[in-house]
Amino acid sequence: MKDESETPEAGRDTPRELKPANENPWYILMTLYGEQKGHKIDWELHEKNRKAWNAWSGQFLSDEEKAKAAKSSKIDIAELEAWPERRKELQNELERVFLERNPVAREIIVPSLGGPNVSVDMGRVSLVYKMIFTGMVFGTNISFDSAEFVRSSVFDFATFVKGSHFGQSLFSESVSFESTMFAQESRFVGVTFKRTASFFSAVFEGFSEFIGVSFAEQVSFERAVFESEVMFDSGKFSRALFKKTIFCEGANFEAVAFLHATRFDDVRFEKTASFEYAVFKGVTTFAGVKFGGETSFERTVFEEAISFQSGGFSQASFKQAKFSQSAIFNNVAFTQAASFEQASFMEVAKFDLSTFEKEISFHFANFEGYPYFMGTRFGVKGGAVCKADFTNAHFLKPTNFRDAVFLHRFPILAGSIIHSQTSFTAGNDNWPTDKEKLSSEEIEVARESCAVIRHALAKQGLPEDEHFFFRREMQFARQIGTRLERLPYQLFGWLSEYGYSIERPLLWLLGIWVTGYCFFATLFFHEDFGGDAAGAGNWTAAGLSLSNLFPVFGFGRLYFGKDFMEVMPWEVQVFSGFQTVAALPLLFFLGLALRQRFRLR
Repeated sequence: MKDESETPEAGRDTPRELKPANENPWYILMTLYGEQKGHKIDWELHEKNRKAWNAWSGQFLSDEEKAKAAKSSKIDIAELEAWPERRKELQNELERVFLERNPVAREIIVPSLGGPNVSVDMGRVSLVYKMIFTGMVFGTNISFDSAEFVRSSVFDFATFVKGSHFGQSLFSESVSFESTMFAQESRFVGVTFKRTASFFSAVFEGFSEFIGVSFAEQVSFERAVFESEVMFDSGKFSRALFKKTIFCEGANFEAVAFLHATRFDDVRFEKTASFEYAVFKGVTTFAGVKFGGETSFERTVFEEAISFQSGGFSQASFKQAKFSQSAIFNNVAFTQAASFEQASFMEVAKFDLSTFEKEISFHFANFEGYPYFMGTRFGVKGGAVCKADFTNAHFLKPTNFRDAVFLHRFPILAGSIIHSQTSFTAGNDNWPTDKEKLSSEEIEVARESCAVIRHALAKQGLPEDEHFFFRREMQFARQIGTRLERLPYQLFGWLSEYGYSIERPLLWLLGIWVTGYCFFATLFFHEDFGGDAAGAGNWTAAGLSLSNLFPVFGFGRLYFGKDFMEVMPWEVQVFSGFQTVAALPLLFFLGLALRQRFRLR
């Protein structure tokens, strides 16, 4: 059974048992012509050390690998091809320097520099001087596991052709991996960076692992490229900069603690990205970030302001995320389904000018601050149906939906609590047309949503806007129930546009009057017509038809009294009654429209 003290987890809590660097023959080879003991870097010395190392390392590389490494490390390819002519020189020099630095360590065998299947083991070594690896090429697997870098280290333009391991290592001073190439897997599991660290423009072609890493000061991955999956799970960042970083495959930041300001500006996530259970304690920006795959911020906590300004999401989930300060999603494009279910917005939440191309869910979302959806588009022309679901959402303060566009469906507001001062734009271009084909369930939901919005606008004393949504509510109501149940709503719409149109009742009244006039005039001039009213002409027909439409004004009693109607044939009496009955609701609808138009309350 393996001793528990040997596990990585146990190693974190136990003192490091480190060997002096000069007892490691690989360190001797790296510093063959001298160590960097001075305050400043001796670049001439480093050049000699680099050429010696690269001459040895190049023997393990193919011609293609040499060309690629020379390009990434900005060196002459001749450095990697010098092994045949320098082999004896370097072997002798290694033995000499090793014995010089370890005069009493005769029992340590100096390894042969030739031969296949060589791995460089720098594990559990204490590196007390500056370590300069600029332009070095590592042609074999190399391990710095549990090593300690006491002074600053520079890996700029280094190339790791094979795997590189830094597990549990400690960087006590600043370290730079700028423009470093990691051609295969690189593992930084449990590494501690006590000072600044830079991976500016580094390229990770293989799988990268930074699980449990700790950055005590600022770390930069600006313009770095991760061509394979990378994992930062359970890491701890003081100040992190990922500006213009590219993640070509999955990127995992689950349960990561970002302790101070964090920037992911203009980063590109081409595949999946996960920040589940992460905590952002400082101001954070994801401005201009493009998420090309499934993205998850579920149960993520943003303790300070967060901005996704002008970013882009494919499929995104912010379920149960908590935004303690302002959350800015202005001008963001959500091209696939997005979810903010049970998310909590404690302060201002802005989605102005953003676009949701497919379904968006705010189920049980809690808005304690001021939410803004000004100019937000829910759906795009020619795209899939977009449903904005705010079921059981709580808007505790006024929400601004001014100029928002709901292209395909009305927002689902079932069970939601909307502040009475919430604003909506009552414009035909902002809401779905009645040409959209809806299921019976969708019709009922849309009717309820219109009613909720109408009630909110009524409390604000906006009769014109209120009636706009009342008309939409009636349009959906006329599609619910049996034919007989739908008929009153249909008639209400046809005759008066639900009490809004002045023109429709007038046109219907005009039509009834013209019909009556034509009917009476024809009857009066018929050769079989007779009686005391004989000789009645066009003016009589016109007046009778008009008086039938407005009985409340008394025209009929004054000009067409009881005696006149008694001598009329039954056809005139019946049609007159029909005109009077038909005119009453039309007059009522006309009054409603006038009241609405001139706000007569």
